[in-house]
Amino acid sequence: MSQGSNKIHIMVDIETYDTKPTAVILSIGACVITDPMQSYYRELDPTTQTYRTVSASTKEWWSKQPMPIPIGPYSLYAALTDFSGWLQDICKGAEPVIWCKGADFDVAILANAYKQMYLPVPWKYNNIRDCRTVFKIAEWQATKASHNALEDAKEQSVDLKCAVQKLNGVLA
Repeated sequence: MSQGSNKIHIMVDIETYDTKPTAVILSIGACVITDPMQSYYRELDPTTQTYRTVSASTKEWWSKQPMPIPIGPYSLYAALTDFSGWLQDICKGAEPVIWCKGADFDVAILANAYKQMYLPVPWKYNNIRDCRTVFKIAEWQATKASHNALEDAKEQSVDLKCAVQKLNGVLA
């Protein structure tokens, strides 16, 4: 999984108040898979997300977690434009390849939010990857989520690199 000159592989994780594509986004975490120190993290203000959804069961789940709900100062619009800028800076003209744990959650919610805010989605639809599939094929036991978006993105990057290395040994 080399970066290549025209693609940069980015792991993304978000925390939300719902599981639907319209979910209120609590935090966005991302890192370059080959260099997790190149990272992005923002906590969002849910009150800036008037038309997004909150699930009672997800809100209840958060209330039972040992960590605080990530609520920060960033509006949805500010966090998304900031994230787009970070991707542009990191990729320096290359295409971002967005990895997440489940292609129908993180990336679907973010894409929906970009569209709702009338912002361009900063990745191509065919540059979305699901690390959960790689974990399954490699029979890799992924690290348990901490529910901190940045820490989870970094852990998923490590797990992905290990699963790919395991597959290279099997499939080489």
